[in-house]
Amino acid sequence: METFEEILEQYEPMISSIIRKLNIYKNYDTFRQTARIALWQAWQNFDEAKGKFSNYAYTMIKTTLLKEMTKDNKYSEVQIAMEKEDLTHAAHYYQMKHNTAQDVALFEEIQQILTEEEFELLIGLYFFGYSYNTLAERFGVPITTLKKRRQRLMEKIRKRLNEG
Repeated sequence: METFEEILEQYEPMISSIIRKLNIYKNYDTFRQTARIALWQAWQNFDEAKGKFSNYAYTMIKTTLLKEMTKDNKYSEVQIAMEKEDLTHAAHYYQMKHNTAQDVALFEEIQQILTEEEFELLIGLYFFGYSYNTLAERFGVPITTLKKRRQRLMEKIRKRLNEG
């Protein structure tokens, strides 16, 4: 029986091929290491009576990488969104400090006119540039509902600003 180092050397091209087929480009080294671990597990658990090692190794590596990609994507969705939100809030406060007093007063007046949820929708759409899809998911309502809310809050703001 061959040593694992020999197996690894022999199957590195297969690992590279699987990584290319799965379009892995982020965390490349982590996924390559995960594939090597999967190869080692396949080498440890292989039973010659059940078929060829190359088929077993391929399936084991690909399955392990797909599972790892799923975990990584779930983690990225949560973490990146949070980091983006934090950076956006920091940019918001930086920008507020560099606006004129008139801009800040208008901003504060609009904030007083609207409910907290309406203000969050307004800021999300126009300041942070979030899509309706993103905001619909965040608020837990259909996109059509958000569009109607946006229309109402814009009417509310126009009415109040035209009065003053």
